[in-house]
Amino acid sequence: MKSTTRLEITRNDLDVDRQIKIPNDKKVKSKRRKSLLDDSEFLAEFCNLCLDGSASDRLTTLVGKGIFNTSPFGSWEQDPRRTKVPRRPLAGIRSPEPGGKPKPWRDSYLITKLFFAHLAVVESGKGFAVTVNLSPEVEAAARNSPDGALNYIRRRIARRLRDVAGISELWWFAIEETDEGRLHLHGEVSCEPDENTKANVRCQLRKAGGEWKTTRQHQIQLKPITNYGWYTYATKRTQMTENIHRKSRFRQGAKRYLLPSFNGLGATMSNTTREAAKRLYEEARSEVVLIREAIARP
Repeated sequence: MKSTTRLEITRNDLDVDRQIKIPNDKKVKSKRRKSLLDDSEFLAEFCNLCLDGSASDRLTTLVGKGIFNTSPFGSWEQDPRRTKVPRRPLAGIRSPEPGGKPKPWRDSYLITKLFFAHLAVVESGKGFAVTVNLSPEVEAAARNSPDGALNYIRRRIARRLRDVAGISELWWFAIEETDEGRLHLHGEVSCEPDENTKANVRCQLRKAGGEWKTTRQHQIQLKPITNYGWYTYATKRTQMTENIHRKSRFRQGAKRYLLPSFNGLGATMSNTTREAAKRLYEEARSEVVLIREAIARP
């Protein structure tokens, strides 16, 4: 009689498990689904509350500085011919389905988290919009980095900003690739508004990006933040770096600006910024949940 090996028993057991369809253990976390539509509706409703003054005074003050009557997600609707198109208007508060709530922080997209990172920088009262251009040497090293281009540049930026007097630990950056394939960064930092501090920040970011040999004065741009229009501009291509978009078959024949050629995530933030952004996110989520429940209440 032929004996059954340990490997055969294991395979037979696995086949039986597939047929019986044993229910999943509740302790095991199932794969969470992210929804770009849910995120966009949540942000639009939250901004609408701030525009109407229905949200808390603190959140209304943060979002209300130069608030647009359009969704922060509107910049995604770009014409491939690079012409300006109207942004999507803010959606009204909808009556939710039973149990329908905005997704928690862990299940939101990176670009949604960056909006609240932007609010965290604005909350400091010392927010500045930043553009960092890279030298060819640093860009080549970033592309060859095994843990992603942005992670390589993040370490250089964090090391340089750590010793700058007058700068807080609130900062975030998004990496972007031009149509010609050149990498650069857009982001925000919180620092003192005096000229010495700003000059020091420019100097350290210039070193982090690899100093240009010529026209060094144009390598770093530092301007005060007036509204969340800068957020929409800085993150206009961040969503294309998500794995779901990188693996999409529809992107295989797309233009260069829809197909990032670098590895890794499209944005990063400091740990302090992440904690502050998560706190603001949960506050905004609570505001939207309350108003949705009030609408659904008979």
